Parts: sequence; structure tokens; C-alpha cells
Amino acid sequence: MTLADCFLYIKSDLFRYYGNVTMLNFIKAFFYNNGFIYSFWFRLSKIDNFFIKYFSMFILKNKSWKYGIQISPKVDCGYGLYIGHGMSIVINPSVKIGNNVNLSQFVTIGSNDGNAAVIGDNVYIGPNTCIIGKKNIGNDVIIGAGSIVTKDIPSFSVVAGNPFRIIKTIQINDVILNKWIVK
Repeated sequence: MTLADCFLYIKSDLFRYYGNVTMLNFIKAFFYNNGFIYSFWFRLSKIDNFFIKYFSMFILKNKSWKYGIQISPKVDCGYGLYIGHGMSIVINPSVKIGNNVNLSQFVTIGSNDGNAAVIGDNVYIGPNTCIIGKKNIGNDVIIGAGSIVTKDIPSFSVVAGNPFRIIKTIQINDVILNKWIVK
């Protein structure tokens, strides 16, 4: 990833938190928002420059210990990542995350065989949710708190429970605020 691409991803993440991209909001987020701090170093760890990449990975490891977030730089993640509350998140390196995804606290997305979930665009994953194995999560999905995802979730669904069940279908996911529009 080039430096320009990396800054576009960081800009999209910042937009998700504040609805705009200003230097003042960047400074506030960089010093006070655990989720943004982690996503900032996560994005930089994917850059092509050797020095920046490995320095960022060192900082990312430090932030992993501090916040309890483990998102490998190998995770394929789209624009507009929002990490709510910035703590206790574990994501397998083989996960693919779409654009404008919200990750709440205590989320686990894992795999026993190296094939983890594919998460669509505009997805909200509630607190204490587990997604294990190769599951396909559609676009505009809301996964309620404490859900255990045991099979694929179709687009435009609201799901909850252990194991989850579809509660209703929706036209658009209005839980996702400040969506970054991919051009």
C-alpha cells in the first residue's frame, strides 16, 4: 500500500468517528480515542515502506497489549473502520472486512482452519459477539450484542441470540453513522 492510499484509509476512519476530517479532530482522536489510535497504527503497518511498516508494527504490538485489541496487519479491511470503545477485540488474520464496519468491544472473529469470515459493507457487530469459521456476513447487517454467529447472514438483516436468529429485515442499516462513500 502506498503512503497516499494509507492516508486515505486513515482519513476514512477519522470521518467515521467525527463526520468530517479536520486537523483538530485528528489530534483529538489520535490522543484520546483508543479505537482510532489502534486503527491509525493498523493502517500504517500495511504500508510498503520498510521503516514505516516495521515501526508501525512495533507500535501496534504495544497498543495490542495496552488495549487488548488483536487485529493482524494481514486482515483485509475496507474503508471507514470504526472500533467502538477500543478494547478487547480479536480478529483472525484471514478475515475480510468491508467498508464502514463497526466493531464493538469483546468481539471475536476467528477460525480453526485459517478460513475466517467475510464481512460485507455497512455492518454493525455488537458487543460480545463471536463469529467463528468461514461465514459470509452480507451488506447492511446488524448483529446484536451477545450473538453467536453459526451460519451465513443474508444482507439487510438484523440478527441476535445464541445461536443467532434473524429478527427482521431492513432496507438500510441506519445504525452505521458517518458512512465513508467509496469513489
